[in-house]
Amino acid sequence: MNEANGDPGAVDLLDEELQGDQDVSGVLGSVSRVFWVILTAIGVLSVAGLFFTVIVDVVLRYTAGSGIPGGNDMVSSWWMVSIAFVGIALAQHSRGRIQVDFLVDALPPRMRRIVDTAIFTVVCVIGLVLVVATFQEALHQMDVGEYAPIGHRPIWPFRFMAPLGFLGFSFACVLSIVSVWQVAAREHAASVTAVR
Repeated sequence: MNEANGDPGAVDLLDEELQGDQDVSGVLGSVSRVFWVILTAIGVLSVAGLFFTVIVDVVLRYTAGSGIPGGNDMVSSWWMVSIAFVGIALAQHSRGRIQVDFLVDALPPRMRRIVDTAIFTVVCVIGLVLVVATFQEALHQMDVGEYAPIGHRPIWPFRFMAPLGFLGFSFACVLSIVSVWQVAAREHAASVTAVR
């Protein structure tokens, strides 16, 4: 309901838009869809890898008396890292995070768009700073050649999940900003059409 303009029967497009996937059109929308499909696939494969590793490790422990050498390192340094950082990006994109917005909801629609844009911009900048920092650390670990102590499995490739996750997080913030202003344009077009 859009109670800010005094019409309790009007639909608040901003609320509807921000509760689902971002409706971003054009090239950015196409890139966005491909990016989220890839990130979701990485998340699904990471969860499947976690389940497979744990199940095989448990079966081997009970049947052969010994689990996968370095299985705990695989779970903690490969799969959990991937799931956590991909999850951050996907949660931001799908709005599946905790949000306290009762103060923002009390604002008029235009002011709410401005506040939402400011918040998404600050959060995006923080995310981009984390992209740079975690990418530099991942490059360092790649140069050093970080390996698990047991099983000598490489850990460094999964260090790149952190910058990927923060990049996705920041990208979701950019899409949210675009979405907020696309909704504003649609609301404006609808009000102009209604006046005619």
